[in-house]
Amino acid sequence: MEALREAICELVAAAQPCSVRHVYYLGIGPLWDKDTGHSRRDYSVVVREVGHLRETGRLPWGWITDGTRMVRQETQYDSLDDAMQRNTETYRRNLWASQSRRVEVWCESDSVGGVLLPVTSAWGVGLYSCRGQSSKTFVYEAVRFGRG
Repeated sequence: MEALREAICELVAAAQPCSVRHVYYLGIGPLWDKDTGHSRRDYSVVVREVGHLRETGRLPWGWITDGTRMVRQETQYDSLDDAMQRNTETYRRNLWASQSRRVEVWCESDSVGGVLLPVTSAWGVGLYSCRGQSSKTFVYEAVRFGRG
C-alpha cells in the first residue's frame, strides 16, 4: 500500500492541480489496468487513498480540485460600505465586451473544469462544464447568454 501511496503522490505532484478522477486516469497503465473489470474498485481505492494522503498531510489540499460541489448563495455584505469596498477589490473590466467574437471553453466534466478554471478565470473566459452529456436547458442558456 505504501508503494501505491508514493506513486499517487508522484502523479499528483506532477499534475497538480488535478481532480481525483484525473489521478485515476493518470494511473491507468502504470498503476492499474482499466480493462481488468475492476475499474470501479480501482477508482474507489484512489478516492480513499487520495483522501488519506491529504488528511495525513502528505498531499497538500490545494493540489486536488473538486468542481462538482458548489455553494449556491447570494453574496451578502455587512453594510453598504462593506459592499462598496468588496466590489472595489473585485472589480474587473469586461475585456470581451468590445470583441466581435466570444471565447468560451467547454469541457466534458467538472473534474477537468477544476483544472481549467484558474486559466479561464485569468483571461475572463467563460467555462462550461457539460458533465458528460449536456441538458437542453444548459445548452439553451449558454447560447442565450452568448448572444447578450
